[in-house]
Amino acid sequence: MCVRCGPGSYRVRSATTGLATCALCARAKYKPDTSASLTCVDCPRDKNSGGEGTTTQLDCQCVAGSTGANGSAACTLCAQGTYKSGLGSFACANCTLGSDSGVGSVVAEACTCNAGYIGPDGQLCTACVAGKYKAESGSVACTLCNAHSYSPQGVAKCTCNAGYTGPDGQLCTACVAGKYKAESGSVACTVCNAHSYSPQGSDSVAECTCNAGYSALPGQNCAACRVGKYSRTGAPGEG
Repeated sequence: MCVRCGPGSYRVRSATTGLATCALCARAKYKPDTSASLTCVDCPRDKNSGGEGTTTQLDCQCVAGSTGANGSAACTLCAQGTYKSGLGSFACANCTLGSDSGVGSVVAEACTCNAGYIGPDGQLCTACVAGKYKAESGSVACTLCNAHSYSPQGVAKCTCNAGYTGPDGQLCTACVAGKYKAESGSVACTVCNAHSYSPQGSDSVAECTCNAGYSALPGQNCAACRVGKYSRTGAPGEG
């Protein structure tokens, strides 16, 4: 006898008795009619029916990590910085401010705090306070800047203070005597003008003072004292 199965089910035959019975279509499959078909229809790629015994292609929905209309429409992966944890056509949710996720993320915990920000995965992120940094994404703690360096709030690297130099995020060394550096960052120290000198770690050209026997008015180059005159180290004057 031919067994006709209802929508959402298909015909199977017992290997022991040879009798035909009906079984529910598995997840990610459906069957809309009452035929005696031996198979159910597969949902489109990247879709799932969400349960057994579904009867229409509209029951096929985009899986977690992707979104799109139910049925035959193609699913699109959640973009970077978003996620979707359930089955359906609803939109992907944005990660919290200061965090990011990979393409196709399926849980909120995939949103990890960016460099310069700290917080548990999938939760609110706060900026590292000034003077601390965080170079990688994730939930690791912010780290104090090395000696003689500093960072504003929410950055991935510390920069060397004025008077010190070195690559961003690394150790800083004082400008040697006779040089100065007026700004923070990784720029090199600058040599004092001719016939002037500065102590180690100088952070301004004003710290380059004229050598003994030389003098200058503020902002001018050092010149040798004229015959019959002298100057102590760093003394201003007209020579």
